[in-house]
Amino acid sequence: MAALDVSYTRQRLALMNKVAEQAQKLWDGRDFSKDDSFLIPVQPIIEGGMRAVVQLQNGYFSQKARLFTGDHSIPMATVNPKEYTVQAIRGISAREVYSRPFGKLYAQIGLGVKWEDANQAASAYVLKLAKTDMSLALTHSAQGWIRKHG
Repeated sequence: MAALDVSYTRQRLALMNKVAEQAQKLWDGRDFSKDDSFLIPVQPIIEGGMRAVVQLQNGYFSQKARLFTGDHSIPMATVNPKEYTVQAIRGISAREVYSRPFGKLYAQIGLGVKWEDANQAASAYVLKLAKTDMSLALTHSAQGWIRKHG
């Protein structure tokens, strides 16, 4: 694997993990009496992370295309990161998506699961949602990049 590929892979994974971990930290540190103590700050973290992975991928794809074709006129940013949001990709708001862990938490409690275990399961779900949104942004923006450049 070329140095560019290794660098891109490392940066992409680090970014995706950092965003997901920040979302999970917000969940774990939230005010249990106020859902908005999680929902308000998590949205810009997720959306910002999605924009960042799209920008990283833009640069990577453009550089690979330049190296492959020798055409250095290929622009570094060819898809608009603002087009790859939770709303645009999933068709529902980030607030709605990131409200789901509350449902998981309360459903588990309703089944008699201890608070700590139910909260841990919901926290793991936040991590999964965040990683999924980062992956969706990458997949959809890759498709957008390919549509533009064939």
